[in-house]
Amino acid sequence: WKEWDSADYIVCGSSFVVDAMRKVGGPADKTVVIPYGVPLSGNQGQSPHNYPGGRKLRVLTVGTLGLRKGTPYIIESARQLQGECEFVLIGSIPQPLPRLLRDLPGNVKLVGHIPRSYIGSYYQWADVFLLPSLSEGSATVCYEALSYGLPLVVTPNTGQFITDGEEGFIIQPKSAEEITIALSKFLNQPQLVNEMSAKAL
Repeated sequence: WKEWDSADYIVCGSSFVVDAMRKVGGPADKTVVIPYGVPLSGNQGQSPHNYPGGRKLRVLTVGTLGLRKGTPYIIESARQLQGECEFVLIGSIPQPLPRLLRDLPGNVKLVGHIPRSYIGSYYQWADVFLLPSLSEGSATVCYEALSYGLPLVVTPNTGQFITDGEEGFIIQPKSAEEITIALSKFLNQPQLVNEMSAKAL
């Protein structure tokens, strides 16, 4: 509280952080939202992704597996979209393995933690990036995904990255159904991947 009182400005990574500060009685009037960024490399930003349809939509998630990142809702949506989407989840896997991760649908692959130098190949593989977080400051992986031209499916709680319907879709947290609806839009209108990818870049 003393730091907040003495500060002229409080820099937040997203409006979700500002709202959280306001809810605990913090000085939201002092806040300035400045989204994070990521360094660009030669592999990023070269050309938009194309999803031709006629194959499974490739959905990537990067982040520690658990409730905070919305993993239960991803898995439930994957069950609903078997035969239509394949999901790759990269991130630390809790041990012992929770029940949630013991009985996965066949279209979900857990990769575990990998070196950052390998993640680029997964961004290039994917058609869509999904991170339905329940609580997040401003997830760096979403900026990375945008820099590779991936449309996002995120919650307002994930951070401040996109305009809904432009570079992807903003969905409500704790809803497998909303994840399924958003991904189904790409399945039904494959050109959306290319259009939103270009805007993401």
